[in-house]
Amino acid sequence: MNNHQAFTLIELLVVVLIIGILAAVALPQYDKAVEKARAAEALSLMKTIADANQAYYMANGTHAIHMDELDIEIPGTSITNFDAHRVQTKWFEYGVAWNNDPHLLAIANRLPLSTFYVFNLFDDNVTCCYSYSTKGTDFCKSLSKGKTNSAHTSGGTTCYQLQ
Repeated sequence: MNNHQAFTLIELLVVVLIIGILAAVALPQYDKAVEKARAAEALSLMKTIADANQAYYMANGTHAIHMDELDIEIPGTSITNFDAHRVQTKWFEYGVAWNNDPHLLAIANRLPLSTFYVFNLFDDNVTCCYSYSTKGTDFCKSLSKGKTNSAHTSGGTTCYQLQ
């Protein structure tokens, strides 16, 4: 009599099912962690842009309108969007002076444009996360812990204040 020890098909299916359930639970958390890392990089670059824009203001008496006026190098592709020179990376588009707002120092718009969220850094050191979708709203709320800023809320778009 041969006494072979092996897994049955049912046991293998149960193991695959358990792995599938664990992956379904873990994947959304992984996606959130990756997006938070991308946002952290964008916020850091945006702070660099804002600092360069403040230095430009001190030297010229006005804020920069185009990214190429600033004395910094942001890794990415130079583009023109909304008549403004900007820098586009794989995940974000960076710029300054949206609609000639003198209080707006830097912008980081998540790509594809106007689909997820955008960060704006103002001269009063307030950083807002504005959303374009339910997913973006949830992300902005999680980053800001639900804190809003009515002074920077405009056109019905809520400023979820970061920091």
